[in-house]
Amino acid sequence: MKAKKHPGGRPRTTSPPKEDLIKLGQEMVDWVERNDPIHLSQWYTLEKLLTYRQWKAIIQHEEFLPYYEKALKIIGIKYIDGTIHPSIAQRWQRIYFSDLKEEEDESLKFREEVKANSNSQAIESLSDIIKQAASGEIKQE
Repeated sequence: MKAKKHPGGRPRTTSPPKEDLIKLGQEMVDWVERNDPIHLSQWYTLEKLLTYRQWKAIIQHEEFLPYYEKALKIIGIKYIDGTIHPSIAQRWQRIYFSDLKEEEDESLKFREEVKANSNSQAIESLSDIIKQAASGEIKQE
């Protein structure tokens, strides 16, 4: 018996209704406040049996986002108050504090631009010296 082919690409998906997203968000925040998790995956994977792919889709919805951000901040407090071991906390602060991540990323980008500009200027200077030496403007003694 041959398997039936699915016509036209991947299966269609639908977004949950707005009311369901709000209810789910409220449920998540309540669960986080009651259970004191160290990561939201404890809720969405263990409690809700959601895959990471499903989770990434849910957190994109405007109705769910405020609850998601609140839950992140509730969990994030443990990463700065000493509840979580400092070596682990340092690694996860970029996840729980998006403003920290943005600032670090901007600083890194700025340092890379400064370095690239400095390298470019050094190459131009070296090129000028080579040209001067080739034209005889620089004489060796």
